[in-house]
Amino acid sequence: RGHSSSVFVKISSGVGAGLIIGNELFHGAGGTAGEIGHLTLDEQGPLCRCGSRGCLEAYTSTVNVLAMLAGQLPGSDLEGVVTAASEGNVSAQRAFEDAGLHLGWGLASIVNLLNPEIVVVGGDMARAGELLLESARIGLRRHALDSVALTPVLASELGERASLVGAVLIAAE
Repeated sequence: RGHSSSVFVKISSGVGAGLIIGNELFHGAGGTAGEIGHLTLDEQGPLCRCGSRGCLEAYTSTVNVLAMLAGQLPGSDLEGVVTAASEGNVSAQRAFEDAGLHLGWGLASIVNLLNPEIVVVGGDMARAGELLLESARIGLRRHALDSVALTPVLASELGERASLVGAVLIAAE
């Protein structure tokens, strides 16, 4: 609300974005604009489900965070990992820090290209709040141009309802 250009990034088992440009949702020529989960961060990086290597999704998704912690927190779901990190578990904190730094790297590409007023993060990973977003802002500052490096990165106020609310609003149009 209140921004004519913004990016909403949903991070769950996959990573995607909604791009608002001039108060309009940008769909792209084929309707697939915002497929940022497959931005390549490292061509030698981990294998992604798309078959490529080093995709943003391979570093930031819930699947990645849970896989990183399978040995330290066996059987934990994302809520358990968030709780563990909040209670001081260093491994859980590091998993969110690593995911956040990579998220910031990917966001730097987006803000360098589009220069949005704000980036909003939603989806399951947004439950981590500042555990994820603080390091995302650091990653963004490291990799973005000075003119956009301080683009605000905030958690969605709608929480898990963001996708539902967006779908309803699009259907109402």
